[in-house]
Amino acid sequence: MTGAQVAFFEPHNLTHNVDGPLRQVDEALAIRLCNEVVIMESELAGNRDPSVMAEQARKIREILAAAAAALGVEPG
Repeated sequence: MTGAQVAFFEPHNLTHNVDGPLRQVDEALAIRLCNEVVIMESELAGNRDPSVMAEQARKIREILAAAAAALGVEPG
């Protein structure tokens, strides 16, 4: 397993933990989160283009911030 894959493992688990509650309040946002994580996973398994991975990380961060707001959780 590469360093990038190891670094991705914990955030990936977080997205699974967020998915269920988020789908109850904003299904479209939960689906966006899943889709962006799948793109990141595919990139880690294939090309490993740093610019694509950086963009995916940015998108996932933004979606998680929106998810926190939708769930009434303070980012911290």
